[in-house]
Amino acid sequence: MISEQNLPNLPHVTIIIPVYNAGNYIVETLDSAFAQTYQNFDVVCIDDGSADNSVAIIQEYKKTLPDTQQLTLVQLEKNSGPSVARNKGIDVAKGIYILPLDADDKIDPSYTEKAINCFIHDATIDVVYCKATTIGDDASPYDFPPYDPKEIAVRNLVFATAFFKKYDWAHYKGYNENMRTGLEDWDFWLHFTEDNKKFFQINEKLFF
Repeated sequence: MISEQNLPNLPHVTIIIPVYNAGNYIVETLDSAFAQTYQNFDVVCIDDGSADNSVAIIQEYKKTLPDTQQLTLVQLEKNSGPSVARNKGIDVAKGIYILPLDADDKIDPSYTEKAINCFIHDATIDVVYCKATTIGDDASPYDFPPYDPKEIAVRNLVFATAFFKKYDWAHYKGYNENMRTGLEDWDFWLHFTEDNKKFFQINEKLFF
């Protein structure tokens, strides 16, 4: 695993959280992001024209953070959808690696550390994701079938909350902003598949 003495040399990660009327959930999402055992990261929240108190909650949350933890809030004038919000956040991201996280989801404290270990120990890996479960009284596994370059042409096999390089996001010109109603993550992964990029799934439930 990653040792503390190597922290200054570890790659920076940015967690990207699009927010739209997520006042009921955003604190739990932020808590999970800032609970990461991996230390070299920051968080960017993009408010996508919320009509509730999401912005005020994020602003108050930021005040509670120590100086060692970084939270940036980007505000969009109108609701534009997750593709636009993610692209705006990644555009200002400091990280070499990016992790999108929706505002009603959570991640395990070890997710970032385990994902970066994968990248460090195998330079051929381009995307790292994990297994997942839903949250609530009816919690159940949320795992897609194993990644297969032929099968992903038919249906999505990788959820949006996966790690990738900001370089690749720029190379593929980000998420398709015309896809406002969904499937933008599938469309994004198809670019990786077309270029024979390597996907790796951590065999643990680290996304909720």
